[in-house]
Amino acid sequence: IREQLQRAIKLKPDFAPAYYILAIVDLTTQQLDEALAMAQKARQLASGKSTYTLLEAEIQARRSETASARGLLDPLTRDSILKSR
Repeated sequence: IREQLQRAIKLKPDFAPAYYILAIVDLTTQQLDEALAMAQKARQLASGKSTYTLLEAEIQARRSETASARGLLDPLTRDSILKSR
């Protein structure tokens, strides 16, 4: 899977879903540094996708970077509260 995703990224380096899926693969294999880099790249390419932000926050939390994770989640929860009113 990793090889195919890396190939997809080489063919289309601005395709955020490939980075996102690669981050999930890296997360499941406990390669947290690589997972974080891929999640950050996905979020950079598609900043409006909350799922990308949630994945990055989860990776940061698993790396014990709780302040960074909260920094990503706070705007999402704020937006969610505002939309529900």
